[in-house]
Amino acid sequence: MSTFWKTFALLSAAALILLLVIGLLALFGPIFVPLLLLLGLIYGWIFQTFWYYRVSRQDEFLQLLDGAAEAGAPVVPSLQAYLGDRPTSAWRSFCTCLLQFFLLPGYYWLWHRRHNYDQKLARVAQRLEHGCSLQEALESEPGVASPTTRLAVAVGESTGHLALSLRRSSEGPLATVWLETVPRLLYPIGLLIVLFGVGSFWVIYLLPRMMRIFRDFGMQLPWLTLQLAQLADWCSHFAWLLVLGFLGLLTLAILAFLNPQMRWYLPGFRRLYRMSVQSRILKMLAVMLEAEKPLPEALSILSDSGVFPFAVCQSLHQGRTQIEQGQTLPDVLSGVGLLPAHMAPLVRAAERARNLPWALTELGNNLASRAVWLRRRLSLFLFSTSVVLVGLLVGFMVVGMFMPLVKLISEIA
Repeated sequence: MSTFWKTFALLSAAALILLLVIGLLALFGPIFVPLLLLLGLIYGWIFQTFWYYRVSRQDEFLQLLDGAAEAGAPVVPSLQAYLGDRPTSAWRSFCTCLLQFFLLPGYYWLWHRRHNYDQKLARVAQRLEHGCSLQEALESEPGVASPTTRLAVAVGESTGHLALSLRRSSEGPLATVWLETVPRLLYPIGLLIVLFGVGSFWVIYLLPRMMRIFRDFGMQLPWLTLQLAQLADWCSHFAWLLVLGFLGLLTLAILAFLNPQMRWYLPGFRRLYRMSVQSRILKMLAVMLEAEKPLPEALSILSDSGVFPFAVCQSLHQGRTQIEQGQTLPDVLSGVGLLPAHMAPLVRAAERARNLPWALTELGNNLASRAVWLRRRLSLFLFSTSVVLVGLLVGFMVVGMFMPLVKLISEIA
């Protein structure tokens, strides 16, 4: 399935879920908000578990390929032995079917049995037996291997150094860093949903009664409570604008998650994605230079691997043209955006010292570690900032809600 259809399917599913949530909110009112939060927590946990399981299985597959390549063993018997060791008991199948029934009734029978990870691996082994290359077999079964592994396989098969390219393709914590950062970003959103439910209940049920009580006693509501009521009234008048803003951010997040082309250009976050892409390109270039591949051919192999988005492939094609015209590798890579400008002098020095593959490998590892560090620091900054802002909003709402009671009790006493 292409990226376009994946994006279309996920956006359609998100739109249907949002329409269902809006309908339930209109039917049940604020009482539905706690149930919505509970469902969000459950499905968020399911998604995180699935993502972690998928990354773990892809890492297992990478280690399997690396071990087979190091030992010079055929891939198909190694895959068959790996699949033979997988647990296949009836009790495991029953538990999987039961858990997936609560996720989506019928999902286990309609999709999981034919498209689970073990079935995909079995089809990869079958294609290898029929004479397909490892790169073609992995491309025919999306999700079996990560894009980094598929790039390493393409480079390894073209150079004959499969074990070396697989060993250097390991991303380490970069593959699972999003599992750490996404919950931090979703936590403030969950708090806002709770505040929305509490605030709606207070405005609809409690505020009119408080206003009537204060009017009967000839008293005026506290200033902070009046400000909170005005804020709630403003939110009710511009609810459509808030909903459109939320839908826009949700659509942008889904597109950025699914479309690497958009991540390459998205302001603010493109630096993180470009660092990971540059890291992979430099490490694979080092492998091909060690195998004495000409630079134009090496850049062509990278662009034809089918791993990178169109913008990166264009940069690689442009770099190949410039290399063929006689320009140097550091100037070309930095000029097309595939090498940070501050690293170009190091690559020039490595060219003069004749240790360019080693330098490219070290620079690629440095970029990967910096990408992980920046993603973690950015997530911590956004998390702490959003928690402080939500905490201020909670304090404002709590004081505004309870000040009438304090004033009423003090006046009666």
